[in-house]
Amino acid sequence: MNDKAKPSVSQRAVPVAISGYRPAEEEPQIRRDEQTGKLFELVPEDNFDIFCAVVSYLYLLLALGFFLWLLFDTWARKYTFALWLGYSHAETQALLNTPIFRAFAYAFIGGALGGIIAGYRSCMYWHSEERAFGWRFVWKYIFFPWLGATLALFVYAIVAGGIAVIGGVSVATDATTGVTKMLSALAIGSLVGFGSPKVMTWLDSQVNKLFKVDTVPESQVPDASAEKTMWVFGYGSLMWDHWEKDYECSRTVKAKLSDYRRIFNKASKRRWGTKTGRCPTLNIEKASEASVTGIAFEFPSERRAQVLAYLKKREGEGFEFVDVTIKTEDGIPHHAIVPIYRSGEDLIQETSLDRLAEMARGAKGEAGKCLDYVAQLAAKLRELGIEDPIVTRFYQATREPVGTKSQATSDPTG
Repeated sequence: MNDKAKPSVSQRAVPVAISGYRPAEEEPQIRRDEQTGKLFELVPEDNFDIFCAVVSYLYLLLALGFFLWLLFDTWARKYTFALWLGYSHAETQALLNTPIFRAFAYAFIGGALGGIIAGYRSCMYWHSEERAFGWRFVWKYIFFPWLGATLALFVYAIVAGGIAVIGGVSVATDATTGVTKMLSALAIGSLVGFGSPKVMTWLDSQVNKLFKVDTVPESQVPDASAEKTMWVFGYGSLMWDHWEKDYECSRTVKAKLSDYRRIFNKASKRRWGTKTGRCPTLNIEKASEASVTGIAFEFPSERRAQVLAYLKKREGEGFEFVDVTIKTEDGIPHHAIVPIYRSGEDLIQETSLDRLAEMARGAKGEAGKCLDYVAQLAAKLRELGIEDPIVTRFYQATREPVGTKSQATSDPTG
């Protein structure tokens, strides 16, 4: 994860929630984190950030020494740490020497070592190479070894228990293959710790298989870091004003974003309204079992910085550019960037359809009446062949006479 990731106006690399101010001529430097696949904007580290990076290095070095010692201590059957904790009587010693305990111990230690290596890899990239370490992420490096160790226990239990296999290869679980079993546990643990973000995705897929959760397997979604193009998902005016032509857009295609829905909860206080007469404009929000149909734009990866800089300037302060998974009309999933207004002073808390319609009727800004905005939006969606019940209900409500209670649901989101 990018170590300059601080949301809002301070600009310490949001995931890409680029929401501060930057002169239009200064393009942001965007990097994709190799471990999580998320996008971040680079911001030079200050002295405190450098101090925190050094602390992280030293902590990981101490953790490496501790777990290497623990590995040797377990291999030699000394169990010094357990003795320090008071587990010294004969029955406990016998349990510590059982193959199952030793296998899980090796998995635990391997997971911690893998987490430490992943931490060093991340720290060296963001501090030593990019000079963009963020002090807030010290906690990430503190938990790296312990997260890797805990995940290793989960994964080894799942694989050794026969619930799943990794890459079609099962784990040696026969007590007669002692050395092989221990090495397998150590190897699995190390790989789990090193690739903990991907392991979490793998665990999600195992839960989906066991409990029949219908979702798109992560393995079917192209690795964002490996894609040679970038995608932007539009659900409003991005779909039709031809902005993409200035950035070598290679194609536009209809696409669907699952588990989101359109909503009129972003207040326009200049273009379509004023501070005292706000216009409810289009946004999207998380919603289970819902979906948003829009237009996806594909760009060459080398145009990423320019596209994001344009979108940041266009959408304005407060918008986050969220990395989501869309499915184009050919059925292929892709990682895409979508602008979402999630928090800020312009977020409308009102959910009553009648109240929102009343706000729209009374709002007028530099570009015209709010009613014209809603009508244009509904018309454009119809032209594109996109049917959205939320937009239709809101449009109908704004056209009803003042004082007439809307016949649609009181919630504009359904």
